Amino acid sequence: MSRSVKQYIWGAVILAIAMVFVMQFRPGAQLPGAGPEGAGPTCAVETEGRCIVSQSDYLATFRLLASGNVEEDSKREMIRQLVLEGLVQRWLLLEDAARLGLAVSEAEVTQELARGLVRVSLPADHENDMLSYQFGLSQLDGAARAVPFKDPKTDKFDYERYKKWVQRISGKTLQDFREFATKEELAARMRAAIKSRAHVGDEEAHAEFVVTNSKIVVDYLALNQDWYQRQVDASDAVVATWTAANTKDIDEAFAAKKDQFLPGCRTARQLLVRIDDSGDKVSARKKADEKLAVAKKRLDGGEPFADVARALSEDSKSAPEGGWLGCFAAGKLVQPNTAKAVDDAIYATAKGKLSGTIETNFGLHLVTVDEVFEGDGAAKEGRREVARERFIKNEADRLAAEAARELTAAVKGGKTLQQAADAHLAAHPVKGAKADDSARPLVATSSEFTLGGSPFPGIESPLQAAHTLFALEVDGVPVEPIKTYTGYVVARVKEKKALEQKEWDEKRGPLLDSLRQDKQRDGLIAYVHVLRAKYAKTLTYLTKAEKKSGQGDDGKKGQKSPPPAESEGNPLDE
Repeated sequence: MSRSVKQYIWGAVILAIAMVFVMQFRPGAQLPGAGPEGAGPTCAVETEGRCIVSQSDYLATFRLLASGNVEEDSKREMIRQLVLEGLVQRWLLLEDAARLGLAVSEAEVTQELARGLVRVSLPADHENDMLSYQFGLSQLDGAARAVPFKDPKTDKFDYERYKKWVQRISGKTLQDFREFATKEELAARMRAAIKSRAHVGDEEAHAEFVVTNSKIVVDYLALNQDWYQRQVDASDAVVATWTAANTKDIDEAFAAKKDQFLPGCRTARQLLVRIDDSGDKVSARKKADEKLAVAKKRLDGGEPFADVARALSEDSKSAPEGGWLGCFAAGKLVQPNTAKAVDDAIYATAKGKLSGTIETNFGLHLVTVDEVFEGDGAAKEGRREVARERFIKNEADRLAAEAARELTAAVKGGKTLQQAADAHLAAHPVKGAKADDSARPLVATSSEFTLGGSPFPGIESPLQAAHTLFALEVDGVPVEPIKTYTGYVVARVKEKKALEQKEWDEKRGPLLDSLRQDKQRDGLIAYVHVLRAKYAKTLTYLTKAEKKSGQGDDGKKGQKSPPPAESEGNPLDE
């Protein structure tokens, strides 16, 4: 059969169906037995006294969308919100269509229904996402419910099945459903027209291709404040001078911590030996006990607790400070690597005495109490600690920044990162530092990353850092160190992966489609947002969430909405 003959036959079928629709959709026509709308609310959403979403359209759309199992209250409420907002946006699009003089013909609506498609208006930002797929909707210029209007035996449009569906599922008369379908079709045409404005060229797609596929590798040296705080001169005189010039900053910091420094607060120190439970637990515990025995022997021999903690404690945070935990009231211990058992032990230990062994999930602890502060002394000690902490942090940041600039200059001058790091560490030794100290500056190599990725962890502005590094050639070094949350990083580009034309040729088509869809979605969302802004303050939602205890959709008792489709079964299966 020729193509022209097929087109003629299809046109005749559509015309025949249209004639049936015209007869059945004349004013006042409805199914036998189909009564008027219920006595409940007639409007779901209004603006300035004008009804823009009817309760009938709201219920019909809810049933179309919630044809599956939606017994959970949370899911039903989610669907109701989607339906209401989707219908508000439909009204906005229809208003704009009228302004533009756009309309759909009777034949176009008939053709869509003959195909078994009933469109559903969803909010623009949900129209094409996984949510609409979750409800089993087709994606043709918007969401649509595929309804089996065809006879499964003949694969032809079955008008009786269509009438039965309209009566039992939509809850509308045939004429009202026709009007509903016309509105949905016109709204779909408006969405399609808005989306058609989105264009993506090769240049834009290629730029996106470069962002997502170009990769580089860098060597980097992380400079942590924890390392440089050990070089800070935090003598009482130096801290006092800084405190006098920064009282406002200290007042704010102390106000946030003052509950920690209540009368009776104690300054304490700890020594921690970790238990490596990655292997044999019995052996690991034995080794920890042996390490702790060495510490106790040195303490029993008269060595200051602070010196032993610096040498033997495995708490990287407190060990450099001689195990210092600060002053805290009972139950207020907040330093890292501590637990309630440690807090309790400190308050059970007399000033100047050594506790017994404390076991926590962090390991084995020994603690001692330096001072107990009563009355106003607790607050004074708190302010002193806060000031010292802030001073050390600021100075450590300054020293780390200076080191980063020094190392950047050295690498730009021809040294490798490792050579520059070795020279820097030799020139600025840290007293008591251990070879395995986690804060020690070490040269590392990043994984491959893209322009939209993060070069390494902890960067304050990863995208900015990636753009800076991608702008460099191999062996290039950023002019300024990269700021992290704990210090600075000096980086050097090690490798750049060149893009191949073959890869671009393979990904060009799918990427163009993906970018076009994203731009269409964004364009529709923006368009609807502009339309909605005019009515944002006047929209009134009269239909509320479903209530329990016999409350209907408008929140009033006794006005129940018709049961959802899933409770009635599928009438087309009968």
